[in-house]
Amino acid sequence: MYKVTFQPSAAIKVEFDASNPKEYMEKMQAIEEVAQHTTCGKCGGKQVLHVVRTVNGNKFYEKHCANSQCRAVVSFGANKEGKTLFTKRFEEVEEDGETVRKWFKTPWTKYNKETGRRE
Repeated sequence: MYKVTFQPSAAIKVEFDASNPKEYMEKMQAIEEVAQHTTCGKCGGKQVLHVVRTVNGNKFYEKHCANSQCRAVVSFGANKEGKTLFTKRFEEVEEDGETVRKWFKTPWTKYNKETGRRE
């Protein structure tokens, strides 16, 4: 049995048990995926808010930059089992009747009113 204490940032400390190396890796990956976004990827702001919102019965997991001049967002998707999150690095859009993936340069995005897309 592993007893793990992990501190991904000064503000976050996580403790968990893992019974084997695979479980250890799975839990660390799940924590690091979400915990790595501690500063805004657009403006470098140090205050990031954790947001969970529900729309039409679907939960959306996000981190928002608290800088009112920026307000960039990093979004997370949930795996099918719903136990872990992953960073969304693209959005699916319709182009010429087909759904295509538009990859972001950084997971931190801002809504562009002119294009109607996150960039």
